[in-house]
This record gives sequence, C-alpha cells and structure tokens, in this order.
Amino acid sequence: MFFFIKGKVILKGKNFLVLENDNIGYQIFVPSFLLKKAKISQLLNLFTYLYLRENTIEIYGFEKENELIFFKQLISIPAIGPKTALDVLSVAKIKDLENAILSGKYDILTKVSGIGRKTAERIIVEMRGKIKKSFKERNLSEEDALVIDALLKLGYSLKRAQKAIRNIPNEVKGVSRKVKEALKIISNK
Repeated sequence: MFFFIKGKVILKGKNFLVLENDNIGYQIFVPSFLLKKAKISQLLNLFTYLYLRENTIEIYGFEKENELIFFKQLISIPAIGPKTALDVLSVAKIKDLENAILSGKYDILTKVSGIGRKTAERIIVEMRGKIKKSFKERNLSEEDALVIDALLKLGYSLKRAQKAIRNIPNEVKGVSRKVKEALKIISNK
C-alpha cells in the first residue's frame, strides 16, 4: 500500500519513530541502528511495510529497499513475525546476515531474543534459497553461486567471495576449478 514515507522525525520511541508528513504523524517501527542514527527534525525517506492483522495496523520502515526486501523474506517464514524480523535486522548488517545464513552459522541469529538454535536453523533453511535466488537475479550463474557458497563455508566473507568471483578468468569452467582459482585470487591479495 505505502512504498515509502518521507517526513520529519518529530518523536523517537523505544523501537519506533514518528514521522510527520502533511500534518499527519506516522508511527513507524524501525531497526535499532536507524533509531539511534535518526535525529529529531531530520528529514527521512523510509521504505515501508504495512502490517495488517485482526486488531493490529503497524508500519515498519527501512532506509534501504534491500532491508525492506529482507524483512519481507523473513516474515514469510512461519513463526517469524514483524517484530522478530526487525530484531534480526537490528543485530547485523544485511551482508553479514546473508553471509551467516549461506554459511549455516546460526549464532548471529540466536542473539535475537526469542530465537533459539532450532528457529535459527529454520531461518537458515528458508532464507538460503531466497538469498541464492537473489544472487541469480544479480546475474550470477548457478556455478558462481555454488562457488560463493563454498567460499562462505570456508569462512571467507561474502564481499571477498564476490570480489574473487569477478576476477576469475572466463576460461576457467567448473565449480571445483573456480573455487581453486578463487582461493588463489584471495590468497594473492
């Protein structure tokens, strides 16, 4: 319904901001890092998600569209509501969350109140495919996505893995050969 709201911050609550837009104050739940960064009277443009349930209407806001997309992917997982999804986005940057999910490291997710190991593993299983799909949408081949996955499992960051993939010569074919080449590229830097 609302894709974004642009307005002036007039109030900061425990986990929300109130943005004034055309003499209307919108209560918008935001990640903790945004709440800390926002200043009263600051003009903000937030990508929004309108959450409607039986007795609840809430707006969730994000500075970047990819945060909104990640949020929507999280709340599509059974038993993950918008407050929990917001808390997940508050514990780390999206790249770090993607890295942890792709490498199967659930410890970053268990930092969120209410998420234990079992729920974290469920998030990893559900989100892994969505993240790999978004890699494909970024013009990564299936082979390159598998190479990135392998590098993440070896402990390399998503950023380093992506950089290595971009530097692999076109004549190198096959996942195992590309992984070897990527490791050479990473070790030379």
